[in-house]
Amino acid sequence: MKRKKRILSMLASFAFLTSALGSGMTVLAEENVNPAATTAQIATESIPDPVMQVTFDDGTATDVTGRGNNGTVYGNPEFVEGVSGQAVHLVNPEDAAGQPPVAAKQYIDFGSPEDLQFGEENFSITFWYKSERPSDRNHKEGAIVSNKNWNSGQNAGFNIGDMRQGINLNFNTDASLKRRETDRFAEAVDGKWHHIAATVDRNGSMVLYVDGEKPTQGSGFGSSKSAEIDITDRSGTIDALNFVVGADGKKELGVLDIYMDELTVYKAALTEEQVRELSGAETPPKDQPVLYVSFDDSDATDESGRGNNGTVMGTPEFPAGVKGNAIHLTNPEGVADSTTVLVKHFCNTLFDKYLTVTGLHWC
Repeated sequence: MKRKKRILSMLASFAFLTSALGSGMTVLAEENVNPAATTAQIATESIPDPVMQVTFDDGTATDVTGRGNNGTVYGNPEFVEGVSGQAVHLVNPEDAAGQPPVAAKQYIDFGSPEDLQFGEENFSITFWYKSERPSDRNHKEGAIVSNKNWNSGQNAGFNIGDMRQGINLNFNTDASLKRRETDRFAEAVDGKWHHIAATVDRNGSMVLYVDGEKPTQGSGFGSSKSAEIDITDRSGTIDALNFVVGADGKKELGVLDIYMDELTVYKAALTEEQVRELSGAETPPKDQPVLYVSFDDSDATDESGRGNNGTVMGTPEFPAGVKGNAIHLTNPEGVADSTTVLVKHFCNTLFDKYLTVTGLHWC
């Protein structure tokens, strides 16, 4: 507790320094820090190789990974301009969409190859998605991606659904147990393209992402009210029926009207950072500096490219530092005490430098 108070006091004391270097700077003060550690990088873990990727660019559901997990397209759907190349446009008439036990008219069946059998392993499914649908409660709820008999959400398997209230993720391993289900998110069904990711960590949570983020404005459906649901109490295989796009594992409960592009499957639970990278969303400050000042040019120019340059007040020295130059800030007696601390900018790319600062008051 005492250490926490000291650090908070230090942060308050060098507020003048952050204003001098630019309002975008984020600073962490630490005691007894090894300067050699400043060269460390916090790298985003590389995205694993997919076990299936379908671009739809050639008007088929061919797996471009070379692993042979090709889908069979039923009902002659259109292949139209998508996010990248072509996309598939799946449409089912009112009397077939969302209607068990009526067979869907347009869907893609990938069967049950080993790569699409997840058992008790982690997995992730990502794709670009656009839904053309009515916004009223008469919308026909359909299965976007599924491997289960979705006539009951409690049945074993998973389902990404196009629901009345929006998109959601459903999961269960035993029909005798209560299903696990995220909230339903309308932001993904506004007639625009959205990147969707469903990640499943069998020792943790399943998460539904929209455009690289966990959505927060759900419909409040059921008890979940969240895009992240704990599934640690659901042991056993998730495998049930075939892996199907546009209908459930029984080829029923077809979607009313959706577009899909760049369908990809991983045998791993992607991290939030990896999902964000795949979606092309802007990387937040924790993954990319909003301010980087090396002091090598004897000024406080921001080298991140974001233009957060600082104005150096007084005439401090720029002596040799850990790498290149550092800045040495001093204040005379009567303005400051003699305490010396180390200041470190904490971000994805850490500062290569420490600022040797005298005159910061902390207690």
